[in-house]
Formats: sequence, structure tokens, C-alpha cells
Amino acid sequence: GYSSQNMMLAFGIWFAIHGVLSSLGVVLARGKPLSALTALMVAWMTNLIPFAAAGWFVGMVEAWKCEPTVSDLQKLTEAKTFSDMMNNRFFKIILVAVMANLGAVIGTVLGIYIIWHWLGLVNPIDLLKSIL
Repeated sequence: GYSSQNMMLAFGIWFAIHGVLSSLGVVLARGKPLSALTALMVAWMTNLIPFAAAGWFVGMVEAWKCEPTVSDLQKLTEAKTFSDMMNNRFFKIILVAVMANLGAVIGTVLGIYIIWHWLGLVNPIDLLKSIL
């Protein structure tokens, strides 16, 4: 049912799945710890607000900590390998933002599935089969 205890648990699941997967994206992109913490704290909410994305917030924090320059943007065109790109502050900020968003998107799909399944609202697989 829809008890307050179930709703709090659903929120906890939503918060944890989004935060952990978005933070994991930051870690995989070798982002700053503060960027990973930002992803953990905002990812749950940004999937509920159409005009915000976890990567925007994470990217701002990463840029604040990395301090990219115009030279970084210019040097990006000279990169020959992915390793060269990863050593470029501008590219790394973009990659960290993208990976935070990717983690949050996966968190949305997985979160909906887990919450629906756990609450017994509807079997998502049966719902998809009936739609398709």
C-alpha cells in the first residue's frame, strides 16, 4: 500500500540508487571527490525536475575545482589519444558531467523498476508487454 513508511522507503531507494550510480559515473571519469559528493546529493532530485540535470551541478563543481582555461579548450584539438584528452581539464569536466548524467539516467530506470516491483504496484515487464 501507500503507507508513509512505504513512501519513505521508496524515497530512500530513489535517493540511494540515483546518488550511487551518478557518483559512480563521476568516479569512473576520475572526477574530484567533491563532484562525486555533489552527484550523490543532487541526482535524486534532478530526475524529477525537467530543467535540471545532475551533470550540470557536478560539472560546475568540477570546473570550480579544476579551473579550466581557454588554453585547455584550444589544446583539446591537439589531443591524439584518449589519454591526452583525459589530461585536458576542459574535456575532463565535460566527461565528468556526462558520466554523472548517465548514472542518473540509469538510476531512473532502475529506481522505477525496483520501487514498482518492491511496492507490488505493477510488474513493469507485464506493463511493457501490454503497451508493446
